[in-house]
Amino acid sequence: FIIMLMFDFIFFLGILWLSGCGIIAVRFFYVQMRIIRQNRRVNYAYRRRPIKDYPSVSVCIPARNEMHALAPCLEAVLASKYPKLEIIVLDDESSDQTKEIIRSFAHAGVRFIEGETLPEGWSGKSFALYNLAKNALGKEILFVDVDTHIQPDTIEKMVAYKENYSTKMISVIPSPRQPWIRGLLFAPLRYYWLEILNSRFKPSSTGAIWMISASELLDGSALQNYKSAISPDGRFARTLAKVKGGYTFLIHGQALGISFQKRWHSQIETEKRILISIFGGRLKGVLLSFLATFFYFLPIPMILMAVIYGFSYIIWLNCLAILGLTYTLHVIRQFGGAGILAIFTVPYVFVQEFYIWVASLASYLKGSVTWKGRTVYVRKSIKDRSIQ
Repeated sequence: FIIMLMFDFIFFLGILWLSGCGIIAVRFFYVQMRIIRQNRRVNYAYRRRPIKDYPSVSVCIPARNEMHALAPCLEAVLASKYPKLEIIVLDDESSDQTKEIIRSFAHAGVRFIEGETLPEGWSGKSFALYNLAKNALGKEILFVDVDTHIQPDTIEKMVAYKENYSTKMISVIPSPRQPWIRGLLFAPLRYYWLEILNSRFKPSSTGAIWMISASELLDGSALQNYKSAISPDGRFARTLAKVKGGYTFLIHGQALGISFQKRWHSQIETEKRILISIFGGRLKGVLLSFLATFFYFLPIPMILMAVIYGFSYIIWLNCLAILGLTYTLHVIRQFGGAGILAIFTVPYVFVQEFYIWVASLASYLKGSVTWKGRTVYVRKSIKDRSIQ
């Protein structure tokens, strides 16, 4: 009787899971339609409604131990066709040759800022952005991570979008440009989550590349309100989204010529740091990120249990197939035809994501979340607003 009751429960749980998978699939394909619409809007703004009065743009790049990627990033920015541009790079107390690389570009007009000792209560990323914003002179501020690469017309396209659609801030998911098979097929689900979770009232954002009107930063002082935030871009996005047209999240960076290149282990470390904040931060973020990662993880052990104990695994196999299909299509859209290989790595990626959640929670509880070798400021309480 107990065994039959257990099988009935597993069957009911499988039906519940399959229903959830159907909802996710519908949401995923809705997002793909939005991407198509966004790409059309980007092309329309750039080609059919050119900028009449170019606002000055400050490209602000925080760098900490980035000697391996900094030169290509600066070369890409310097190749920009945008007419009113200043480039500022902050060396955030690097222990490698980052500072020397920045200074080697001084002849090209790149401004160098020496990073200061991190004050108590600030996260490293927020303080770096604060110092960059204080020194920026442009009407538009473009924050760019070192591992993000742009094309010569990227900045003009971003400004055209902001100008034509009167938005105060935009952030963009960059398209992966990975020469490493591990970084392609075993990447964590960071951008997948951002796509699925994005909504008008609780927008997603990415700190890889985002542009905001200088007036919203108040010469950088606005960042003081989010000084302990792990993802300050997310805090600005949620604030500006309350105003109609205040914020836009662009999902497909390929239309803007934006890409990134990051090794697999670096992607894992980034995911550990921001996974909880992606789902809203604090206790809510902990619970929602657990439910999401566990939802994708559970079909795998259930299929194994079904094989071992002899009950039907068809429902759970369908669950894994639906979730795996959405993930594989996500990878194909990012990488092209080679992304089809992701269908073979789906179980590993879903198990990996659940492990990342466990590791992320452990890091927050111990107060040992790091960014570029520096401990990020968080309180021991998981309810703290700094976990955002």
